[in-house]
Formats: sequence, C-alpha cells, structure tokens
Amino acid sequence: MQLGNAEKALQAYQQDLEISQKLAIDDPTNSQVQRDLLVSYYRLGSIQKEPAIARQYYQQALAIAEKLAAQDPLHKTLQNELRFAELGF
Repeated sequence: MQLGNAEKALQAYQQDLEISQKLAIDDPTNSQVQRDLLVSYYRLGSIQKEPAIARQYYQQALAIAEKLAAQDPLHKTLQNELRFAELGF
C-alpha cells in the first residue's frame, strides 16, 4: 500500500479478513487457509491506530500461529510464523 492510503489499506485488509474467515469456516482443517487468516489478522493489527484494537488482531493471529505450529512442530515456516506473531506483542 502507498503511504497516505491508510484508509484504503484498512478497507482492503478488512475485506481480505472477511474472505479468509469464510474460507476458514468452509475448510477449517486446511492449514493454508488458516495461515491466510493469520496473515489477515496480523495485517489488520499492524495498521491499527488504537493499540487495544491492534492487540486484539495480534492475539487472533498468535492463537492461529500457535495452533498451526503445534500441529506440525517440524515445519520451519510455521515455527517462524509463530515467532513472528509473538513479536506483534
């Protein structure tokens, strides 16, 4: 997103979250769909101006990252994403 387009970015990230949530409901065992949902939450957290709202999004991302990392402890990408999600706090 270009600098100065925070509102457009927020709208795009919210739309992305809605799509990711629907896909996650339709296919809750698909790890790629869950990862996409994690990224959607993280992006929304990163663009929030209100720390309390950002924290809620980061907590959602972290919960998904923890679940995915626990399901496949040898998957390096998932383990790295867990560490990245933990940095949101």
